[in-house]
Amino acid sequence: MMDPFISATLTFIISFSYILAIYLPDFSLFLKNKEKKNTKLKRDDPKEIKKRAIKVSLVIIFNILIFYKWEYFSSFLSPTDSKISLFELGLIPGYNLITIKGTKIRYWEYDLKLYFFNCLKISKLFLILFIGPLADQLFNYILYCKYYNNSNNNKNINNSRKIILSAISFDIWGFRNYVFGPITEEIVYTGITLYNYNFKNYWGLPLFFGLAHIHHGYELYHENKSLLNIVVIVFIQLSYTTLFGYLTNTIYLKYNGNLMGCILFHSFANYMGFPSLSPRCLYENPILLKYSSENTNIKNRNGICMFLVKVIRLIYFVLLIIGLLDFTVKVFTL
Repeated sequence: MMDPFISATLTFIISFSYILAIYLPDFSLFLKNKEKKNTKLKRDDPKEIKKRAIKVSLVIIFNILIFYKWEYFSSFLSPTDSKISLFELGLIPGYNLITIKGTKIRYWEYDLKLYFFNCLKISKLFLILFIGPLADQLFNYILYCKYYNNSNNNKNINNSRKIILSAISFDIWGFRNYVFGPITEEIVYTGITLYNYNFKNYWGLPLFFGLAHIHHGYELYHENKSLLNIVVIVFIQLSYTTLFGYLTNTIYLKYNGNLMGCILFHSFANYMGFPSLSPRCLYENPILLKYSSENTNIKNRNGICMFLVKVIRLIYFVLLIIGLLDFTVKVFTL
């Protein structure tokens, strides 16, 4: 078991190095460049994404080799067992963290069937949590197909397909948001962090994950956003990511150290985004748009359609509540 000071220091070093790997080249902005650059564009530049992916990968590998596999440091961190295996960091699929019932004794055991079964359980969790937005997307997709299939305009049909498929298209940006980001962040902020703290989910631990996202304030600053706007956005993002970090830590421990499940959950959450309080189909779909309250054209409304819009809103909101409650019960109860 690590000393608390060592745990905090090591976690901070690894967490900070993750961000440092992303922004190290941008230090030139502070040294000699008086003109603000659009870092948002640079962040989304395909070449920059590839460079950052390589740098972050190398930093993670370096940290693991230095702090956990090098005999001197590994014996210093864990004196009772100097051989820290990769599966103890959650990096090898198939290994499960087993807790003896009624005790605090934990050990790792290889069971591929249990590991895969836990992945399915975690997948069910995020489907439950996002049941409202998923139903909204499905309904929106059906209406899009109905609307444009009845249209004789091939251009409209092609545009509708682009709109529908744009959310699930896989490109360099999709790779960053749904594959590379979730994998590397869960390795650092879930697997390694919980190992450092002897697999105890302290409330302060998710702050490492939350604080790792405040660097977006730096990008907002170089987009000429106001200070108040930056503070509000960063605070909301810090709160959301800290809560999300706590959820992934809880899921990791509840489902036997299943890092793959946490990665899938993280990837799906990135895809879905923060759930809206109102169904997107009402202000995106051409069939419903003219009847929703977002549209100022009151002439196109009628009683039945307005009633259906209200029903859609109610069903969506009920599904949001049901999904949240069911998810909370399943995650935070034994």
